[in-house]
Amino acid sequence: MSGSSILRAVGLLLSLTVWAAETPTFTPSSVLPANATRPEPLRRFMLVSIYGRHLGPDSGCTAERGAFSEPVELCGASVTIGGTKAALLYVQQQQINLKVPAMLRLQPKGWSTLS
Repeated sequence: MSGSSILRAVGLLLSLTVWAAETPTFTPSSVLPANATRPEPLRRFMLVSIYGRHLGPDSGCTAERGAFSEPVELCGASVTIGGTKAALLYVQQQQINLKVPAMLRLQPKGWSTLS
């Protein structure tokens, strides 16, 4: 089965699709830049963590090291930001780590904030 969640912030659409029995759930405040404690505007190449439920398998999956490009699907999960799939680095039941796409269409100041 496939579950899908879509989160809309001002000017930005973040979509998460997971091949799981239950629909993934997360909130705008659970989308955080690496090592941050609160949401910030997304920028190209930014490392981001999504925290929630039913985001992936119970045991984590990691992108293969040394691969030419980072996968846009990992363990049946994919994340789309502003219409472009993000590179996934780690996927687990309660967390996804990703890199914001280089092709992210930059929005006017403040429009790409997920809070």
